[in-house]
Amino acid sequence: MIQIDNQTKNKYYFWVNPTPIGQIAPELLIRCYFWSIPEGYDFAFGHLITEPNIEFGDYEIKLGYNFIKLLSPGESFRLIITDDEARDDYKNRLVIISEKEFQKYFDTIPDFFLYKDDHIIIR
Repeated sequence: MIQIDNQTKNKYYFWVNPTPIGQIAPELLIRCYFWSIPEGYDFAFGHLITEPNIEFGDYEIKLGYNFIKLLSPGESFRLIITDDEARDDYKNRLVIISEKEFQKYFDTIPDFFLYKDDHIIIR
């Protein structure tokens, strides 16, 4: 299990990048996650959340493609990983960016697209 605690007075966006993040600058992480079109898809996550003419019912969350969580001050989030060997892989792909920094490069994420639960189970 990986737990992320927001012990600041600021909100933070959190997601799991498709690849390890290393020392990549926030602007590039945001650009890649929201505007890169994944193999096998016709559009990027950013297109999906900024297109006003798309209507949604339920949609499937895919880590590394359309999962995003906004952590408010005092909130925690847990990634419950059932495969112990995968834990390090997920640790290397975690992106946590302050809302203020995020909004320099991307507008606010519509509430519909924000992950609501305080945990996710990864099998």
